[in-house]
Amino acid sequence: MAHVCGPHVSGRVSSADMLAHTCHWPAPSLGRLSTLLGRHRLPAKCIKVNQQPASRAASTAKSNRGVTSASGAPSLRELYPASKAIQTGNLTTEEIHTVHYQIYGNPEGQPALVVHGGPGAGCYANHARFFDPKHWKIVLVDQRGCGASRPLAHLPNNNTQALIDDYELLRKHLKIKKWMLFGGSWGVTLSLAYAQQQPNM
Repeated sequence: MAHVCGPHVSGRVSSADMLAHTCHWPAPSLGRLSTLLGRHRLPAKCIKVNQQPASRAASTAKSNRGVTSASGAPSLRELYPASKAIQTGNLTTEEIHTVHYQIYGNPEGQPALVVHGGPGAGCYANHARFFDPKHWKIVLVDQRGCGASRPLAHLPNNNTQALIDDYELLRKHLKIKKWMLFGGSWGVTLSLAYAQQQPNM
C-alpha cells in the first residue's frame, strides 16, 4: 500500500486519507502544516497535536514549545533544524530532460519523497525540515523544468505521466524499494496520481 502525505486536499478525498500511516517512525512535522492551514484531522495512531485556526497560531506557538504527546514525542510545531544534503545528483530521464535531486537525513532511514507544488515551484532545503533527519532519508526532487532541473521551464514532454515516470526512474536509480510521498498543493495531486499507478512502491 502506498503512503501519501499532504496537508491539504480538495474534493472527495479527506486530509486524513492523505496522511501517511507510518507512525512507527517519528512522524513528519505535519502539526505545523495543519496549524498554518487550518483544522485537519490526523489519523488516531499518529502524533496528536492541538490544531487551531491560523489566526491563533502565532499567539500560541511560544506556549506550545516543548509540549509532548501521549507517546512522549514532541508536538512538532516547529521545523527540525536545517541540515546539509548528504547527496546531490542529476538524472537524465529522457533525451531532453534532466532532473535534479538532493538527499537529506539518515542514508539508512525510512525513505520519503517530497513532491513539491506548483506546477513549477521546485524544491527548497527547508522542505527537508519537516522530517526528523535522524530517522528519515528525505529525497527532494525538482520536477521537469523546475528549480535546478534542466532545461528550465521547458514544456515539451512535460506532463503528469512524465513526472510519475521520472519519480519511478529515480526510485530505482537510488535503489529504494518503497518510499512515503509527502506533497503540498499540486504535489498532493501528483502524489495521488503516482500512488494510483504504483500502489506497491
